[in-house]
Amino acid sequence: MKLFLLITALTLSLAGTFAIIPTAKKTTVSSQKDTTVILAPLKNTSEVNIIGIGRRDDTRKDNPDIAVEAWTQNDIPYTVRGAIKFDFSLIPEDALIKSARLYLYSYPSPTLNGNLENANVGNNNGIVVQRITDDWQIPGISWFNQPRTTRKDEIKVPHTSTPELDLELNVPKQVRAMISEKRNYGFMIRLQKERIYNSRIFVSSHSPAYPGKRPKLEIVYEDKTSMDH
Repeated sequence: MKLFLLITALTLSLAGTFAIIPTAKKTTVSSQKDTTVILAPLKNTSEVNIIGIGRRDDTRKDNPDIAVEAWTQNDIPYTVRGAIKFDFSLIPEDALIKSARLYLYSYPSPTLNGNLENANVGNNNGIVVQRITDDWQIPGISWFNQPRTTRKDEIKVPHTSTPELDLELNVPKQVRAMISEKRNYGFMIRLQKERIYNSRIFVSSHSPAYPGKRPKLEIVYEDKTSMDH
């Protein structure tokens, strides 16, 4: 059974504007107060697997998965971290962020990485989601040229022995900082302890097999201009 890990429970108002952005399109319904924006781009150009294998870089874009793991290839250890950024251009700079949830979906069996069977493997596969504080680009980012992150407001997800476990992460503080500081550089996802034979593998926005399971960021905000009336 697939489960949702709810880091912090939130209740969202049903009233308000509702914008869905699966690619570059959006649909709106008339608003009273709050606006909900769902950012779930297909083939996100700001999504990458940062990979270090042995003493070389093997960073890859456009992968069908975000393979957060420490494993081996031909007995050579490698580590993978995921970096993902969402476009905030539709959100006013002075918006009051009421909630923000990041959704990551486990890659169904069989997987393309790890043990090639289950997304969640190992005895210490807890992950951490941190706000990236340096700008980065594709190409340009690599294992040896990673952007810095901050531990402030980081989200720690504990180890799981469940083969598949979809995540719903409460990230409003991180999103508020990205918007208020005008430094929207996205999220870094990595293992808390990068020790071999541990993995948490998620579907990416480039997956042809599971497009409905791509990463998603849902933001509810109130426009400050509407608050002044």
